[in-house]
Amino acid sequence: MTDAVYMIHKMGVLAEREYFNNPQIKGKIFLEEWLQFGKMPKLSDFRYLIQYLDPGFMKSKTSDTKSLVLVGLHNAKYYLIKVFCGQATINEMIGWCYAMDDYVKRNGGSAPLKMEEVFLQSLLYKDFAAVAKEKGYAVPVSGDKRKKPDKDSRIIATAGYFERGDVYVNEDERQNHHLKQWIQQYTFFRPGNTKVKKDGLDAFEGAIHELNQLVVSAGGFAYGRRNKSAKYF
Repeated sequence: MTDAVYMIHKMGVLAEREYFNNPQIKGKIFLEEWLQFGKMPKLSDFRYLIQYLDPGFMKSKTSDTKSLVLVGLHNAKYYLIKVFCGQATINEMIGWCYAMDDYVKRNGGSAPLKMEEVFLQSLLYKDFAAVAKEKGYAVPVSGDKRKKPDKDSRIIATAGYFERGDVYVNEDERQNHHLKQWIQQYTFFRPGNTKVKKDGLDAFEGAIHELNQLVVSAGGFAYGRRNKSAKYF
């Protein structure tokens, strides 16, 4: 892989502007000033914690954009704790899932892994099963079977969480290129624009929906214990 190809792979939409002299117009739905970085509560402090995977549209093992997020709900705030976002093969994406599963376990958390239903879902589960056989254990992935409205409409509906200051991003991940890709997708999002990828946005919307459903199932918002010595935003 040449240096230029590597940078294009890592930079995503910004690469078009940098390398192909193709100016990108930033969207007006999600404003940069709404983005808040903050210190994350301990994973053990989260009663509601979810991993959500958007595997993209896949009908082969070729590289496509995908996203996996780890999101927690604590004191009625949504915390983006860790994210994988960008181009990846199916096996690389499954590798993300194992890396995230390890991250959750090492940090004392427990989080189910939900995956958006995609075309040829059964073939994708076979890929997960093949990797599980190789590693000796499986990640707890299950399908999100809800009948979803239009993608852009669902993404736009989450803007209020950001505008009200209800979303915080892990400040320790600030320099992670996966997080940078995720942020780019938000700031360049425009309804109807198919040139800018939306996997990160779709995964985060899915995580919020799953967390809210967990709260409803539990009978209302729960306020987890707070470590008084930590600075939570």
